[in-house]
Amino acid sequence: MPVVTAEPQPITPPLDRTRTGEETPGADKGLVVPETELSLETPTTPVQLVEPDGTTVGIAMLLPLSGARASVGQIMLDAAQMAVFDIAGDDFNLMVYDTQGTPEGAEDAARLAVADGARIVLGPLYGRSAAAIRPIVAAAGINAVAFSNDRTVAGAPVHLMGLMPEQQIERVIRYAVQRGYRRIGLLLPHGGYGDLVLESAR
Repeated sequence: MPVVTAEPQPITPPLDRTRTGEETPGADKGLVVPETELSLETPTTPVQLVEPDGTTVGIAMLLPLSGARASVGQIMLDAAQMAVFDIAGDDFNLMVYDTQGTPEGAEDAARLAVADGARIVLGPLYGRSAAAIRPIVAAAGINAVAFSNDRTVAGAPVHLMGLMPEQQIERVIRYAVQRGYRRIGLLLPHGGYGDLVLESAR
């Protein structure tokens, strides 16, 4: 979907706005999924996020829709649109902002989201971007749920949704040991992530 800069329109239910904002992906870990079992069942009652006074709650989603990780952002956007179609009511207001895959772009996107009245922020995708938006969402008194699995950036009001590397390594090694393997080789990247994986494996 092309990036647009038009004023947001309430969606029923695709996205209602994409804004530009900027992140050169570094050692951030990217998209992760929760360790909970997922259900593909469609709720019988549509989810309707509304304030007590009946007004629509704005949900901002910060994704890299341009730049080096645009393909990842587009996949996540497609998934979000499918979810909105499946479970959201007509009063669900999803606002999408382009971070361009950079911390600076994430800051710009977060400021736009706050100015547009977002009550919660989903994203951004990378750890450095999540850290960059913390003061913005904190000043606005709202929470952000980032898609990074970089534990070092977690802390109110920025929360993480994902499976941490330590959990992944533990499960993989536990699986191997249960099947009798006692010699396990690791192919690791240089840098903080590789060091974390090695420490967790040991």
